[in-house]
Amino acid sequence: MPLIRQGEAAARGARPFNLEDLNQRAEKYLEHVRNQARQILLEAKQQAQAQRAQVEAEVRGQLQQQFQQQVAQEVLAQLNQRVQTLLPALQQVVEQLAQARSQWLEHWQQNALRVAVAIAEKIIRRQLEQQPDIPLQWVQEALEAAAGSPQVVVRMNPRDVESLGEQVEQLARQLLPAAQFRLESDPTVEPAGAVVHTAWGEVDQQLGTQLQRLLEELE
Repeated sequence: MPLIRQGEAAARGARPFNLEDLNQRAEKYLEHVRNQARQILLEAKQQAQAQRAQVEAEVRGQLQQQFQQQVAQEVLAQLNQRVQTLLPALQQVVEQLAQARSQWLEHWQQNALRVAVAIAEKIIRRQLEQQPDIPLQWVQEALEAAAGSPQVVVRMNPRDVESLGEQVEQLARQLLPAAQFRLESDPTVEPAGAVVHTAWGEVDQQLGTQLQRLLEELE
């Protein structure tokens, strides 16, 4: 291989080898590599942080959901236990309320019936004043019920005996022709009423007695 001298190389146009230039190129290349490495590390760090934040958020969400479920289960268990404890007392309260309601309704019905009977009594007594023949109809019903009795006694208020005595005796002769009949004046019998005694018992046709029987039947 022929040896080329420096003068010959210059004459031929060749550039001499420059070690400093090579070093600069190497430094630039290394700097470029370092920059790329730093960029890669930075991106990797950012991705890692993002993934870490996402994982932490998911873990927090799961823990929070588990915590809420656990709290809800504990609260529900405590409520169930408390309800089981209070259930007998609640049932007793419900029974007491139902009993109180029933008693109140019964009391109200009784009072309402008594008020209705009192009103009916006032109306009937007013009708008795306007229609004095109503007591005579009551006596007739009692005499019809006493048919067949050998003895019949009718007790009436003295005022009614005076005003209706003849008509009552006439009814007795018509309805009880074979019976021994007697009309008695009794101030304890309320006006417009009559008490009929027969061999089988007593028929009380006083207004107060009739209304009391009606009230007992309704109650």
